[in-house]
Amino acid sequence: MRLTGIWKWIAVVALVAIFGPSILQQVDLGELGDAIRPAPTDNRAPTPAGSAKRIAMPPCTNGRHAPPSGSCVIDGDSGWLEGRQWRIEGVDAPEIGKPGCANERAVGDRAKQRLASLLAGGFTARHGNSDRYGRQLITFRLADGRDAGAVLIDEDLAQKWPNSGNRWCRR
Repeated sequence: MRLTGIWKWIAVVALVAIFGPSILQQVDLGELGDAIRPAPTDNRAPTPAGSAKRIAMPPCTNGRHAPPSGSCVIDGDSGWLEGRQWRIEGVDAPEIGKPGCANERAVGDRAKQRLASLLAGGFTARHGNSDRYGRQLITFRLADGRDAGAVLIDEDLAQKWPNSGNRWCRR
């Protein structure tokens, strides 16, 4: 059977409606992808780790995406926890996907590694609202009682959010 005219367009629209969301989950579109990617239909918040439970949070190795049940650090202020995307509340780390300058990329790489290192020692997660991209806003309390975001800010690997812009490229 050969599709012509309007039926060809109906078939294309149907295929995009069926397969588009799963394709968007696999394609790294950066910030634009975060804005247009459909939100998960399961509204459960990530399970916080208690003192007896430690979740491995290595740096993500496949861009902004993690396996459906995976946990990893995307950059110095965002990642995945048990398959749910998160962002540290009140913290802005340098961009590594689309940095404004070489210094931003270098500090961003250090922030990503430092956050993964901090979380590797164990943490609890306090969940807040979602941001404009649908990521769960989280505050990580480290096993030693420190706030992970505050540590990154204290070590000059991040800044408070909201802020006055990209300070890593103004140096």
